[in-house]
Amino acid sequence: MYQKQIDIIRTNIRQLMARDSVPSENALAKKAGVDQKTINNLLAVDTLPNPTLKVLDSIAEAFEVATWMLWVDGFDFTVVGKTPLMRMTAQGYQLFNAFENISDEKRKSILDFVLFHIAESDPVQAEKIRNARKDR
Repeated sequence: MYQKQIDIIRTNIRQLMARDSVPSENALAKKAGVDQKTINNLLAVDTLPNPTLKVLDSIAEAFEVATWMLWVDGFDFTVVGKTPLMRMTAQGYQLFNAFENISDEKRKSILDFVLFHIAESDPVQAEKIRNARKDR
């Protein structure tokens, strides 16, 4: 169980390194303010490290994501911009995944419903959303 979770964390950190063009473990150590040996041990496949929450928090903060996201198997760090990811909750991510996996027709119905409610409170924002949807 523990080995599987460490593998998930490793995979997610490597995905984030690729996403942000962090070229090496040394560069990640500097970016996160974590000792290079700690990063090397965490990412080495032949070790079973025991990273502290402080280390994982520092790494997550360096990539502008929430720490819990490092623990999610198959998390797609490219679905939204970096800053909104920090505010997305685990439930929000589940909802986002559910939305992504429904038919286009159902997704359009949900977006129309949301747009209608946005238009009631902020017509200018609603118009921007309408225009953005037309461009797709």
